[in-house]
Amino acid sequence: AGTLVGVPLMLAKGEGGKLALPFGPFLAFGALVQLFWGREIFSWYLSFFVS
Repeated sequence: AGTLVGVPLMLAKGEGGKLALPFGPFLAFGALVQLFWGREIFSWYLSFFVS
């Protein structure tokens, strides 16, 4: 999630990678996604490898 937000933001700002982004909100968002939809996401991902 952080990459999806950070890279376009860095490209738009044009600061050459010197833009500081807070990491905590992305960790919290990932934890909430895992808490509510973790099993479904893992099953979907595993379906690519196990038929």
